[in-house]
Amino acid sequence: MLDDLRQAFREALDNFHKELGGDQISETADTLLIGMKNEIISEKVQVAELQDQLAETMAKVARLEENIETGKRRRELARGIGDNDTAGLAGDWLSKAKDQRTILLKKAEALQDEVEFHSQSVDEMHSRFQEAQLKRETLSAASGRTAAYESITDIEELFHDLDRVARSITDDETNNPADEMSGEDTFQLELNELSSRNPLDADSALGELKRRVDDA
Repeated sequence: MLDDLRQAFREALDNFHKELGGDQISETADTLLIGMKNEIISEKVQVAELQDQLAETMAKVARLEENIETGKRRRELARGIGDNDTAGLAGDWLSKAKDQRTILLKKAEALQDEVEFHSQSVDEMHSRFQEAQLKRETLSAASGRTAAYESITDIEELFHDLDRVARSITDDETNNPADEMSGEDTFQLELNELSSRNPLDADSALGELKRRVDDA
């Protein structure tokens, strides 16, 4: 009988630690957090790449504008010396350069819009990440309290079974009501201590029970 109760005690103890650990909740929440974090990282990488492209595009615009100013000066010099052919070629180049600048500026505008969009996405994802992290902590805390309560109830029932076994093998002459009350108080105190102690020592607890049964 005591062996069966000892096995029941060990099973209850294992379930107690598993419930307190909240493995299922933690794994689900951690998977969510990892997924969200990967999304945030991916978005940040995209923002960085877009910012590089934007900077490169604006650098091309700046260089092109310098070349346009140079082309204007050369065209004026060609006109000044009556070199109409060179002036005409410079004019054609300036027209194409201005068209290219327009294209680059539109590209830069589109890149800027993408940077702002993805930056906003990063902010929103970070906000969801924080909410998920808070939810995980809340669920873990709530799960811990629930598991602790249910596990303590199981242990209380197990101690009642152990008490019944002890009383069944104890001589009626030693059954003093005052002593029983003292023993119950002691067991309740030890139960409270056990509920806050990690890990529990099953062997010590059962050994103490056997000692009390033998002494009774």
